[in-house]
Amino acid sequence: MSKNFFFRGYLLQSFVSEWGEKKAAIITSLFFSLTHFIRPITDLFVLLPEMIGLFFVGYALSYAWIYTRSLYLPIGIHAGWVYVVKMQKMFVDPIPHDLHWFFGGDRLVTGAVAWMFMFLFLFGLKRVFENSPIGSKSIHL
Repeated sequence: MSKNFFFRGYLLQSFVSEWGEKKAAIITSLFFSLTHFIRPITDLFVLLPEMIGLFFVGYALSYAWIYTRSLYLPIGIHAGWVYVVKMQKMFVDPIPHDLHWFFGGDRLVTGAVAWMFMFLFLFGLKRVFENSPIGSKSIHL
């Protein structure tokens, strides 16, 4: 939850006023994905898909704030995502290593399926808020 306060509550809001919504979302999402790798990097090719997935998650969380101007939705999305990542091991068998590129690995953001989910989520978020009084202003992803 503290990540949402820092990235969406402070950085994103500061950057939106300085650079606009799209550029601010990209910059904070990139920074969000990089901060998850404050650990020794042993194999860049293993971490690269995770970094891309975390960028998409950060982008979705950024636009959740941009559409609502509230931290409630990004906090809820982040909490739900962390819950699913932690609980998946109880319900799903480990993915064979040769299929990680498609289904993802232990972190659930590394595969094409997770990336497609994030695109669909962003598309759905855009559609919901374009047709609601809250998101009546024009926002371009």
